[in-house]
Amino acid sequence: MADILIGLGGTGGKILKAFRQRLWTEFDKQQRARLPISFIYVDTDNAMLNPNDVSYETIHGNCCFQPNEFVDIKTHSNVDAIFSNPQGHKKLLGLLGNVAETQTAVCPVGAAADQKRRAGRILFASNIDAFLFKLASSVQEVNEKEVGGMLNIHLFAGLAGGTGSGSVIDAIAQTRKWLFEHNYEEDKQYHLTVFCQLPENTPPPTWNTGRYKANGYGALLELNNLFTSHYNAEWGNRTAKPCYDVSSDVDFARLYLSYDAPTADNLHVGRIPAELKVAGGLILYSNKNDYGHTVTEPTDLARLVADFVYAKVFLPRNDQQQQFERFYSFENITNFRDEYDETADPELGSPLPVRTRAIGSFGIKR
Repeated sequence: MADILIGLGGTGGKILKAFRQRLWTEFDKQQRARLPISFIYVDTDNAMLNPNDVSYETIHGNCCFQPNEFVDIKTHSNVDAIFSNPQGHKKLLGLLGNVAETQTAVCPVGAAADQKRRAGRILFASNIDAFLFKLASSVQEVNEKEVGGMLNIHLFAGLAGGTGSGSVIDAIAQTRKWLFEHNYEEDKQYHLTVFCQLPENTPPPTWNTGRYKANGYGALLELNNLFTSHYNAEWGNRTAKPCYDVSSDVDFARLYLSYDAPTADNLHVGRIPAELKVAGGLILYSNKNDYGHTVTEPTDLARLVADFVYAKVFLPRNDQQQQFERFYSFENITNFRDEYDETADPELGSPLPVRTRAIGSFGIKR
């Protein structure tokens, strides 16, 4: 098996860091060089790329991110310039929508993504080519070490900030599109699993600048829509459409995962056949577990998530590993991934799905 770990924003970066700290502790440089594991860290600032930070020191060396593992989505992206010339950024037109209204909601953008989901999404989308280039490089890197093995992609994001909650939708969709275009068959050749950290019930006052929980709600709503597997279906006056495709050269194109002729009209509508999944499943977790224990330190919570994934990556191949794999890949939920509107009028036919059941949990209080 080969593994690619993708961290979005500060939360995603902390999880990758915790994973690397353990990996560097348990494997020396020569051993790590043989492991089919790659990292992609996406963020709006490079504060975590500091090798002088003593927390990166391990018994087998410094585990700080390397520049070629980092996708900087802000340094070379001017949000004001995007709004000043939207026609010069045609891949973003679907996200920009009503340019004046979106600009009012987004600008000005302060530090990082300024806890604004739309800012995070626009910044990620404007750097989609850099992300896809790094994804392709990572796939090539791990495949050279694990020829013909299963490719596991683990994507991490927090939903309270602007970068993680804003970029997560397009990170999932564009990763899925890349795999489709390169003929990777889901469940046989790859798994894509998404981990998202929910906003805390009572965050420290300095963390919440007014959008903390709203970001979480908006991201969960879009994730639910993304993971609901039936697109291009109609019911009553509703039609399910895929998200915008921010790597398409066609204006206002939507995600199109089909071998049918991708005409401009087809791309405007988008298509994800019912037999395909955008991702295997979504794992949600918070800082509070079922017994009421709360993890107050973000690095401790990141380490718990990293240890969970570390166990998945290095679990010995036996019956226990197979059971874990079935949970991790949502194998047993295939035939009932969706929930439908219980109040729908049966005379209108089968309603569109409104909720996905392809959700697992890690340390979440239910």
